[in-house]
Amino acid sequence: MAVADLDKQPDSVSSVLKVFGILQALGEEREIGITELSQRVMMSKSTVYRFLQTMKSLGYVAQEGESEKYSLTLKLFELGARACRTLIWCAALIFRCASFHA
Repeated sequence: MAVADLDKQPDSVSSVLKVFGILQALGEEREIGITELSQRVMMSKSTVYRFLQTMKSLGYVAQEGESEKYSLTLKLFELGARACRTLIWCAALIFRCASFHA
């Protein structure tokens, strides 16, 4: 589903949808320039630029100095790893409970 379609859904926050659209597009490429990225996500270059600068300042996106292309950092991986640790902890707890009651 395109970002534009999601934007029409009730209770959606358009900025969040746009950021995740950009993150998904960045995840499909090792590096990508702002022109190609803005075309992929169907947003203006200025809008994409503003979101990228914010994500860059938060550490989620890096910008290559010479090529000026953007890429994801490992910060998203760190978030995913935390979620996995939580799932593993929960699975271990369930296993212990199941073993105790067996």
